[in-house]
Amino acid sequence: MSKKKLIFLGLPGASKGTLCNEIAKHININTISAGDCLREEAKKDTIRSQQIKETIGQGKLVSDELIIDILNDKINDKTQDYIFDGFPRNIAQATKLDEVLKSNNDKIDAVIYLNVSEDKLLERILGRRVCPNCNSNYHISFLPPQKEGICDKCGNDLITRKDDNEIILKDRINTFNNETKLLLDYYQDILYEIDGALELDEKFEIFKNIYDNLGE
Repeated sequence: MSKKKLIFLGLPGASKGTLCNEIAKHININTISAGDCLREEAKKDTIRSQQIKETIGQGKLVSDELIIDILNDKINDKTQDYIFDGFPRNIAQATKLDEVLKSNNDKIDAVIYLNVSEDKLLERILGRRVCPNCNSNYHISFLPPQKEGICDKCGNDLITRKDDNEIILKDRINTFNNETKLLLDYYQDILYEIDGALELDEKFEIFKNIYDNLGE
């Protein structure tokens, strides 16, 4: 049986990570978060890690070449189903991803677009919390931990990411509209849209229906 490869697209704060976590509870799909991979790389004591930390701290995006290099091993993993969350973010990355997959007799099976209005994003972003130890995602209103400020999975203190602020958010929205949104046309033949304003369980059921009906 062929392994399915999917991409999640959506504005920052569209709850892509939250939905991915819900999917992981019920379906054996590995989520590859570009942001998480970059943060793991940034923890290393190298010149590249320092560059990543400075770039992320300024709310900017790392180069296409660097993100492709970091994700290369995961892109070529044919042993399991997986979802790319936060990658590709532009046409250049999508083209390179297609080239890498094609060279390995592989392809993207579906692209899921979580569509949410921009006026909903600020509330979501400012309420987000993350576990720096296991990368679990929470929200103080929509998905609170059982104990305030503490990760349910590993008991570590939750944090607010440095780039989760209004100024950086507006810059990221502009980047999405100018670059990433073009991918909706690029992937139009395999594109599926989910209303990002729906409840988590509703979004999961829609996703599961899409996933179950993908061709082998």
